Amino acid sequence: MRVGKNFLRRSSPFADLPSAAIEALAAKLVSVRFESGEELLHEGARGDDAYLIRDGEVEVLHGGRTLATLGPGAFVGEVSALTGSSRTATVRARTAVSAFRLSGDDVRPIVRKHADLVARLEGTMQSRHIPRRSGTAVVSPAPDDPTAVILRDDASGAYLRLTKEALAIFEDIDGERTLRDLALAQFQRTRALDPAGVFETVATLQAAGLVTAPRIASDEPDARLLRLADIVLAPRLELHDADRTAAVLHRVFGWAFTRGGATVAGTLGVGLGGIVVAFVGLLLAGIGHETAHAIATKAEGRRVGRAGIGLLWFTPVVYVDTSDAWLISRRARVRVNAAGPLFNFAFAGLWGIVALLASAEVRDLAIWLAAANKVSVAFNLSPLLEFDGYYVLEDLTNVNALRRKSLRFVFRDLVASPRLPEGRREVGFIAYAAAALGYVLAMSLVVLAGVPALVTGVLGGRVDPLVVPVVGGVLALVLAGLLLGPFVAEVVAARAMGGGAAD
Repeated sequence: MRVGKNFLRRSSPFADLPSAAIEALAAKLVSVRFESGEELLHEGARGDDAYLIRDGEVEVLHGGRTLATLGPGAFVGEVSALTGSSRTATVRARTAVSAFRLSGDDVRPIVRKHADLVARLEGTMQSRHIPRRSGTAVVSPAPDDPTAVILRDDASGAYLRLTKEALAIFEDIDGERTLRDLALAQFQRTRALDPAGVFETVATLQAAGLVTAPRIASDEPDARLLRLADIVLAPRLELHDADRTAAVLHRVFGWAFTRGGATVAGTLGVGLGGIVVAFVGLLLAGIGHETAHAIATKAEGRRVGRAGIGLLWFTPVVYVDTSDAWLISRRARVRVNAAGPLFNFAFAGLWGIVALLASAEVRDLAIWLAAANKVSVAFNLSPLLEFDGYYVLEDLTNVNALRRKSLRFVFRDLVASPRLPEGRREVGFIAYAAAALGYVLAMSLVVLAGVPALVTGVLGGRVDPLVVPVVGGVLALVLAGLLLGPFVAEVVAARAMGGGAAD
């Protein structure tokens, strides 16, 4: 056991683990030997044993082709041990080899307790990983941008916008090439050595479910617990393919999705329904909002994917997949994205008219529904939040990932090399980043000033006067943190990110 502990501390990927974890892992090591030419692992076989090489050399082969030669300190078989998948390659001894064997059942519980180790091992797995395509992706030209394409998989509903350079990387993924091979192929094609950009593109494809990736498997009890939490906190009913329903609705209400219909909706929205009382009626407003997006998508001749209704932290949520609208022109996408807020604007006006004409009991309900829809319009049309208004602005400016690119330009590029902006695009990036920062700061100040006063009005006279300002201050700080925290995280991520072929 002492030999095992010394090896783990000195020559293994586990060297940074705490002493207690090293000792627990060392107790599981089994010393083994292999003669030259003997296989440690066989491609395609099942099994979860992994090996830490102590002495000698092994070669890693895939399809009979040598991928790498590894020596002391190497960890082989970790993909199967940590993910539960079959062997992705054959490992054969080139010389006499001595090694320590670990079973997946022994190593997985220790690994999962240490996030840094998980990240390091997954990085190692992916550097030797042979990506494979998932599903049946179809390539379509991106409207209004001859340098980009849309990669879509109708079965999974995945849509991904790629540059032509990123598409070439995707087409190189043939189930035979490792990430290293993909980087070399990209170098031969472009004469630019950018392995990080290639890895980032593959990671983007993996996140979209279009390419496989090895991941350290979770414990089954944890997976069951997560599924149970999802059912309790986010229950939902869903239509897997809502296109037929949207087509029926389009035949009935399609007349409203014309220039005349938009004019009527705008006219209805300017009324007494503009009183913002409270944010209720979310469900009714959400159904109408998403239905408007779906009908507008059908009006542009595209299909609608899945649609559903559920609860998120006990708040009603409605959603419709209109990703197929990526394949229409920018102007048409503006109409699709604006359809939801325009519905809420008109709906608020209708409820305002009801409030004007109805009795007191109905009037209160009508005012609340009008308020819900007007608040929905305010949120969705804000170009500083990534809702409908943001995507309308992206299409109007013809800049995808506008928020990310603006923050990256201002907080990374200009900070690293201060200079005057060149052209309207860079001026626009500065303006957007400044507006986003101003919005977050202004809203944070409103929260810090308004929440304590609101708490005082609600709790004043009901609880100890010494407690009220404490509750108000803590609540204001928490809410301000929820506003500032994500923005700061975005800026940090923008400063760290590279350009990438999938930008």
